[in-house]
Amino acid sequence: QQQQQEQAQELRLRQLQQEEALRQRQQQMASQQLRLRQLAARQAEVARQEQLARQQLQQEEQAARDRAQARRDAAAAAAAREHQRRMLELQARQNKPTGLGSASSASAPSTGTAALPSIPTRPADPKPGLAAARGSSSLSANSTPAQRSSINSSGGGGGGVVPPAVSRSSKPVSLARQRQLAARRHARLVSLQPVTGNTSAGLTGLRNIGNTCFMNSVLQCLSNTMPFTRYFVERRYRSEINMSNKMGTQGELTEEYAELMLAMWCYGHRSVTPAFFKSVLERFAPQFAGTQQQDSQEFCSYLLDGMHEDLNRVKEKPIMQDEDWNGLPQEKAALLSWKSYMLRNDSIIVDLFHGQFRSTVQCSSCGFTSVTFNPFNVLSLPLPRAGRTSIQDCIRLFSQAEDIEWNCTKCRRSRARKNICIWKLPPVLLINFKRFSFNGPFRDKLNTMVSFPLQGFDLSSFTVGPADSQRYNLFGVSNHYGNLSGGHYIAFCRNALKNSWFKFDDSVVSPMNSADVCSSAAYLLFYTKLDFSAHIPGVGR
Repeated sequence: QQQQQEQAQELRLRQLQQEEALRQRQQQMASQQLRLRQLAARQAEVARQEQLARQQLQQEEQAARDRAQARRDAAAAAAAREHQRRMLELQARQNKPTGLGSASSASAPSTGTAALPSIPTRPADPKPGLAAARGSSSLSANSTPAQRSSINSSGGGGGGVVPPAVSRSSKPVSLARQRQLAARRHARLVSLQPVTGNTSAGLTGLRNIGNTCFMNSVLQCLSNTMPFTRYFVERRYRSEINMSNKMGTQGELTEEYAELMLAMWCYGHRSVTPAFFKSVLERFAPQFAGTQQQDSQEFCSYLLDGMHEDLNRVKEKPIMQDEDWNGLPQEKAALLSWKSYMLRNDSIIVDLFHGQFRSTVQCSSCGFTSVTFNPFNVLSLPLPRAGRTSIQDCIRLFSQAEDIEWNCTKCRRSRARKNICIWKLPPVLLINFKRFSFNGPFRDKLNTMVSFPLQGFDLSSFTVGPADSQRYNLFGVSNHYGNLSGGHYIAFCRNALKNSWFKFDDSVVSPMNSADVCSSAAYLLFYTKLDFSAHIPGVGR
């Protein structure tokens, strides 16, 4: 009887297992059917968008053809009117070179065609000398084209017929280029997927399209960099795009960034999707492709470097040789080094974000000292392993001397002491906390609490260059929450229009208290010594 009970229990267990397996298979089939329906819906949406894009393109092509035909018709009409005016003026000068009158059909030369309608000729010049000069230089009806051209070009002959001025700057864009621009505009509009609302300028959220919070947080901080945003919203960047710089993106990344800023500042969207910007970014920087978690500071550095090359005002970079500034006064050496850097690098990025370091290396054996000056656009500060600290202590830790391996040019020894100091600070200062550490296969994040001021940050005691206004105000923070295996980026930004702080959590934008800005999640800080209220871009355009 016990054996029968065990067999019954075993049979019941197998039945339960079979039922569970059947239920799981049914769930899998339902999930698969759901995915197939979603895939079909996405494909249908893509087909619909492609159809819309084709229709838009056809409409713009037809409009372009109509405009081209209208320009050709207008040009032909203008040419006919100009020819008629010249003929009448020649007839008038032949019959009555110095008086008022009109060319009649009776006095018109016989050309086998109907006489041209008459128009008033220019009145006689009140100065006899000029009238006599015009009369002596008048053209006859039998004058050759060469003679007419000669008189016209010399300025004589009754005031001369001045050839019409043609503006080559208004040359129409080719049809192929029009198609490309139209398709690109429509694709960008479709990809933005704007969510409309009564949102103030600069408070537009950015939708997360697959672990793109690292990108969204930096874009929001840069968006609140008022002189930088105004430069793009007012389209001033277009006159400085460097298409010949092979180190850039031929303006593509910059153009997409500008369009994104325009969508965030000028249309009151509640949120937009930066899909087009992300696709261009992935094409030029494959390290940011896919949906892997990325580093916001690395993205910020790449974006600024890429747009710097796109907007570099130096079209032909000169070949530079290494210069030795040792022996010169430091102020002169720093200035010469900066001018040498500007010979190859000159852009809005350099104007706003680039500062200068002073690097000092002293040989431990002979005492020889080498001083060099190098540009920077991000100040990366080390952190202590634990506890609380201040941003001032982090800067002091950054400036401490360290022992390095160095080949001394005097004694050929390899030991030296090196320290790096801030020589010149940029108008917009980016400060990065080194929270992530990598030691072989081990990775770690430091959650050290760093206190930093929001206003009046005095950096004069940390710079060794010429004295200047060094009080900075915080306007943006890219925060990282979580760890290296999984985390999330959120931006805190001070909106210059509202003069208040807001939290940008991807597509969700909400006001926040300034007392909550400083936290242990702070990763990339945006400071400025500029008055942003004087750089607010025009909105609603």
